[in-house]
Amino acid sequence: EAPPMVVRQHAEAPHKYVVLTSHGVQIFVKLRPVDLLKQILKDSRGIDTEALKTFFMIQKEDQACATCLILASLESDDNVEISEYATRAFFLFGGEPRLSPINATNIFSGTSMFSPNIISTPASHQYQQG
Repeated sequence: EAPPMVVRQHAEAPHKYVVLTSHGVQIFVKLRPVDLLKQILKDSRGIDTEALKTFFMIQKEDQACATCLILASLESDDNVEISEYATRAFFLFGGEPRLSPINATNIFSGTSMFSPNIISTPASHQYQQG
């Protein structure tokens, strides 16, 4: 099973659907969350709007912030304003930093979350594998 669209959105193009009716052919594009946020930011010119608040409410804070970071980090000449708007939305709606809750199973299992294989600073001799 493929990961959800919020995970794949920056790596995949939007899906297009072609509908043939008696009146002709219409092409519909299903917007990804990143496309939707970009359009909301462009329409609102980065101003705090109900559409922007609704996006953060529906996508949840963490996913909406991740989507803001995607837009804020795109490097293109036509993305400068959107990048600024996305950065502003990230700080405006992102909330305050908070610690993740501790998993109770690790506390009671007696296992340590320390992993010397991925330590980023030199370990003392007691943690080195020999």
